[in-house]
Amino acid sequence: MLSDFTFNGVGNDEYGVICVAFDAQTKNNYSGQKTDLKTELSGDGRRFEIYDQKYSEPMSFNFQIVNKDMTSITPEQERYINKWLCSKGKYSWMFIQESRYADIYFEAVISNPQVIDVAGVFGLEYTVTTSSAVCFSDEHDDSVTLTRDDNSFELFLFNDDECYVYPKIEITFAESGDFQLKNSMENEDYYFEVKGVTAGETITFDNEIPLIESSSTPHDVWNDCNKKWFRLFDGENTVSANLACTMNLKYRETRRLIVY
Repeated sequence: MLSDFTFNGVGNDEYGVICVAFDAQTKNNYSGQKTDLKTELSGDGRRFEIYDQKYSEPMSFNFQIVNKDMTSITPEQERYINKWLCSKGKYSWMFIQESRYADIYFEAVISNPQVIDVAGVFGLEYTVTTSSAVCFSDEHDDSVTLTRDDNSFELFLFNDDECYVYPKIEITFAESGDFQLKNSMENEDYYFEVKGVTAGETITFDNEIPLIESSSTPHDVWNDCNKKWFRLFDGENTVSANLACTMNLKYRETRRLIVY
């Protein structure tokens, strides 16, 4: 495999390197999305019932690079490349530009640099550890303008994992009132609400953290919201709002793909 890649918004061309597999041995099996399955014998003693199944570890794989011109990576290059790739204590987005990984992103930390000698050419190998047992799609970035008469829109998600998708949302209001944001996939009594928004005010909220902020300093949005954080589901979501506003949603779907 010879592939271009980006990490933390920087492409490999910036450093004159390319992603490559060094291993001469061919593996027959690759693993990913490992879960810890917990069962309990039923009362009649005939069936083991599943009572819990969670991912037990993040995805991890080795990652090798060489110079594009197939010369050895110099010590000076090694320093700059390690500074780029090996930022400690934080995840960054990684994208491998290869057909298998089209629309596949990894939220990853890269560590454990090693020098590898292959037929007299020196390259580098790293350990890539992701934030999750699954991968993610490219970021969706959707903007809509809603009015009292046209107050809903549809989002269709193709989410591989059985989980909610919590978008980052920015809303600028065209009118004042108590704001409600609903998803048709939820029960009727579950919706996100912020009381006392005003025309011209912008609120931003990251539903996964969760975090909410307002452009209006006097507005205590944390205490004025109901903490029922907005979420999206696999399939068709009809999103509606009760106040006229402009809304931007950013989110990523999950992708179940094994890296090799």
